Amino acid sequence: MLQLAAAVSYCGLIFAFSARSDLAPPDLGFRISDKALHAAEYFVFGVLWYGVFRSFGWSFRGWSPGRMTWVFGALFAASDEIHQAFVPVRQCDFWDWVADVIGLALAVAALRGLERLWRGVSC
Repeated sequence: MLQLAAAVSYCGLIFAFSARSDLAPPDLGFRISDKALHAAEYFVFGVLWYGVFRSFGWSFRGWSPGRMTWVFGALFAASDEIHQAFVPVRQCDFWDWVADVIGLALAVAALRGLERLWRGVSC
């Protein structure tokens, strides 16, 4: 249940930050692409929701946790971009959505790879 609470809270955090018109990228001492930040944000989203779909066994038409994570995440990212179209100074950006989806795909690929490695290790 804690996994679900963390994943839902992260969605709320994304929505809250998307509603801010004064939001600027963090100063890390070097320049980082806005798209890289989007991909990182949705990588974390993917890790959280993959865990939820895997542990709860939630599925739609027998889809794997990876497919559930990717489809749900892509839809959530699209709704987030649309939401930003209504926030002053923010905009709906297709390429931000693409970066979000890439972050989701990387998370799913990494987790599936780790699962394969884990299954291959015998104790």
